[in-house]
Amino acid sequence: MQQKIVLKRQPQVNQRDANKGTHFVWDIKFTIKASFQDLFIRHYESIYASLNQIGKPGFLALALQEAEGVVSALWLSHAPDSINTAIIGRHEQADLFLPADVNISLRHILMMASTGREQTPLLSLMDLRSGMGFIDEQDELIYALNSDGPVFIRAGTYVLFFFPTGPMLAYGSDAKSAWAALPERIFVEKRLRLKTNGPGGQHEFRLPTPKGKKNRGTLVRRLSGPSII
Repeated sequence: MQQKIVLKRQPQVNQRDANKGTHFVWDIKFTIKASFQDLFIRHYESIYASLNQIGKPGFLALALQEAEGVVSALWLSHAPDSINTAIIGRHEQADLFLPADVNISLRHILMMASTGREQTPLLSLMDLRSGMGFIDEQDELIYALNSDGPVFIRAGTYVLFFFPTGPMLAYGSDAKSAWAALPERIFVEKRLRLKTNGPGGQHEFRLPTPKGKKNRGTLVRRLSGPSII
């Protein structure tokens, strides 16, 4: 059963005043100066408060702005053998409401909670043809990803933090210790390979084995776009 809880909603903004004196930002790498770590530590008090509101399986989405901290918050439930979704954008009825940046599309990102191959909760984020996409932790412009743990992205003047929630997950109260305890994000790519099967062929995607540490981290799969989620 799908359940969405809006924990915090940013107030509506007069669009004539939003981004006043700026132009449309195609390169969103430079709209936020602070790093993910800096924002996490600086605003951890409100992040921690949001994380401790929910003890059920699912994913918590937090929208932050550099000065204000957490401005909108949404929790999306997860249940085995089900797919739950939420919309992130500037539309008044978006589940995670981002009104303060006119560059954000009305329906910018689809957030989806499903079950991965190992029967663990899986978070998927998909750009809804915004023409803008979003930026990941490695400063890559992407349009979709899958993650089985915490993941952080930038979209316009917003930073979006996503955390898995559940009765077995605990986040400490100290900001620096909490950041250090987050699992390492391991970024891999799904590569495109064309099979000549049927008219025009079919696209088959293979996931390369990540190199590096053997210990468990958060596996983040970058995807080529909405059609392959």
